[in-house]
Amino acid sequence: MSHILLMNNAYPTEKNPKHGSYVKSIKESLESAGHSVNLCVLNSDFKNRRQHLINYIIFYKRILKEKFYLYDYVLVNNFGYVILPLLKSIRDIKNLVIHWHGSDLYAPNKIFQSCFDIAVRKLPGNTKHITPSEYFKKQVSNKHKIPLQQIEISPSGGIDTCLFRQKKTSDRRNNAEVLELGFASGLSVEKGADIILFLLNNIRSIEDSINKKMRLHYIYYGSQKHEYGSLFKNYTNTVCWEVMPSHQMPKFFQSIDILLFPTKREAESLGLVALEAMSCGCPVLGTDAFAIKEYIVSGVTGERFIMNDLHDFINKLKCMISNIKTYDPRKFVLEKYSREKVVKFYENYFK
Repeated sequence: MSHILLMNNAYPTEKNPKHGSYVKSIKESLESAGHSVNLCVLNSDFKNRRQHLINYIIFYKRILKEKFYLYDYVLVNNFGYVILPLLKSIRDIKNLVIHWHGSDLYAPNKIFQSCFDIAVRKLPGNTKHITPSEYFKKQVSNKHKIPLQQIEISPSGGIDTCLFRQKKTSDRRNNAEVLELGFASGLSVEKGADIILFLLNNIRSIEDSINKKMRLHYIYYGSQKHEYGSLFKNYTNTVCWEVMPSHQMPKFFQSIDILLFPTKREAESLGLVALEAMSCGCPVLGTDAFAIKEYIVSGVTGERFIMNDLHDFINKLKCMISNIKTYDPRKFVLEKYSREKVVKFYENYFK
């Protein structure tokens, strides 16, 4: 058993259940693998920028005081937002592991990006690296000249397939009078909310062509939630869900027939929301780019459409509706992305 310090600039709370939910999954998987885990995370309970900044100051002070030599490993997520105060004591760390995520390569502005790039050069030569997908492994290697053989792949804690499971009455997807579509990403252009709006504007003609009614479920969160939330609620065939903690998300996925995942975010290093939906037996219509290519298999787990091609998006959606009975996405998740797979990885990696 190893003693591990898990670091990240977010961790889910009751007020902000979406903040750093993947880190909670990583913690649970590490513990299931038999390791003891201490957290050094930023407090995600904030309502405004001022409180967020205060929480960062407190978080950085804790990092400066942390006794890193007590741990066998220090596992850092969102490296760019943690590294500056960490540099002071980086030589005290026995084994440093960086779990790379999208925001590590695609910083919000040039100043942040320059800081991130400089910090990478300060990393000890024996630093270990983990990425959530093959796609992002190549991105990290190309950006920071890290040999591919030094980077392992682990899908961010894996999918809890016991929690994210199909309803017993799974035949609803085949026989329901109304086809339920879901959009579980944040409401922003970056996540494809504009494409969802296009769908709503054209939903009547699509319904006529497939001879079936459709309804859209979405979650009220994201950087442009006020803008898109006010637009979506104008449509009578939409259902707005409040933000919920990860363990309640199966309710959402079990209520829909197809998940829409039209992200344009270059930093999409994995896309856990799509894998969670697949684990609930829900096929996914996703962008033909990023890590999405690795798990959306045509005719098996869903379909991919050409990014920003609205007509291809609609055509692939119609294709999925016509063949809804043929998809078996849960089997794919069980074989490749389950928490059990990740636990086995952590058992060996952190010996």
